Amino acid sequence: MYGLEIYHRVRRAVLRDGMSERAAALAFGVDRGTISKMLTFSEPPGYRLKSQRPRSRMDAHAEFVDQILISDREVPKKQRHTVRRIFERLRDERGFEGGYPHLPVSAVAATNPADYMVSMAPELPSSWAPEHPAS
Repeated sequence: MYGLEIYHRVRRAVLRDGMSERAAALAFGVDRGTISKMLTFSEPPGYRLKSQRPRSRMDAHAEFVDQILISDREVPKKQRHTVRRIFERLRDERGFEGGYPHLPVSAVAATNPADYMVSMAPELPSSWAPEHPAS
């Protein structure tokens, strides 16, 4: 996508100064089709979605996975669910039809990672005194 500056320069050269679209394409190093699009829109239109994206298979199960991850906060680290175990529970208990490699559990957990993860940063004192003062 071209910047707004070149967009306006092309429009000024063709519409106000009378340069042909073909000459503008050569002068600015842009394809003639792009020049015609620049002349059609006063500002770059940006990305336009042609059709709705298909919904994820996980949408129906997101609340279930949230409950699993929230309940995992109460148990010791070694007893928490792995992604594979969450997949197995989804498949067995909820009839999940997606595949394990495509299971976006991390995407569900990433919606609010602070809810699921305990900070790994060690607690450091806010101030400290040196052992040997500088002499």
